[in-house]
Amino acid sequence: MRGIEGTRDILLINPEEMRRSGLREGQVVSLVSDAEDGFARKVGGLRVTPFSLPDGCLGAYYPEMNPLVPLALHDDRSKTPASKSVPVRIET
Repeated sequence: MRGIEGTRDILLINPEEMRRSGLREGQVVSLVSDAEDGFARKVGGLRVTPFSLPDGCLGAYYPEMNPLVPLALHDDRSKTPASKSVPVRIET
């Protein structure tokens, strides 16, 4: 992401949503997949970073977030993983 340096272990979030969620800049959190397929998926060690994103959206680097993407979550025709719309929750 432009303007971000030093690490790729970050969670990008809208500053207003960050405030409403009780998160603070630099706080270390985990993302947990909410794919509801019975498999536990989690990526930890992510630093909360305010970024201009729409409410309800989070951003993080690829391929670092691959562990959150269920194999069954893909486009029906191309079989491309649906990495841009993975349901997750933030765990502190």
